[in-house]
Amino acid sequence: MFPMYTNTYERLVNVPAPGTSAERDDTIAQVKDLRRSLDYLETRTDIGHDRLADYGISFRAVLGPINLSVENRFKAAVFAAGGCDRDKELPEVDPFNYAPCVKIPCSWSTAGMTS
Repeated sequence: MFPMYTNTYERLVNVPAPGTSAERDDTIAQVKDLRRSLDYLETRTDIGHDRLADYGISFRAVLGPINLSVENRFKAAVFAAGGCDRDKELPEVDPFNYAPCVKIPCSWSTAGMTS
């Protein structure tokens, strides 16, 4: 599955300024997008619901800790080239605050990243 998150790809409307409540609301909407996508997968009989993994590159890798801390349907995750956002995040949507809450096996890679 490849969800089209709020304010990405063809759903790009208004990208909020970093560190604002609008950005927080955008992040919440993106997490809801993922959860709705997982709800849809649960309706499919051809999907192994007990074997879901999350794979994210770049932006998806940054959003990964937030998703995994609130969504328990994933059994493993791999994130690549997520990097760190230089903009100040509100604490309630800062991925660093969520990383300790992730309880499944994860692999984070910064291979190929430049500073």
